[in-house]
Amino acid sequence: MASTIARYGALGLQVHITELDVKCPDPCTDDALQAQAQVYADILRACLQHPKVCTSFESWGFTDANTWLVGDRCPTTKCHPLPFDEQYAVKPAARQILSVLQQAERPAK
Repeated sequence: MASTIARYGALGLQVHITELDVKCPDPCTDDALQAQAQVYADILRACLQHPKVCTSFESWGFTDANTWLVGDRCPTTKCHPLPFDEQYAVKPAARQILSVLQQAERPAK
């Protein structure tokens, strides 16, 4: 992902990561939640490696209570794709996103 972002930057383009969601179909086990969190973290790290190129990082929403991944878009009854669960509780993905941001170098002004 980071090398692809760099290639777009070399073309003079900006990259926006938008409407990101990562499926975790039922049963969404602890291991699956950790894998989901890792995907969110890896994509955010790739974006942060190129701050002048990747200028936006957004998930589709923030809670599984309101997701577009329902019905035929999800192979099971629920896909749990966002950083907070249906009851607005923090999932590992939200913790990983925060951790990556806290560890990120601040760009020079």
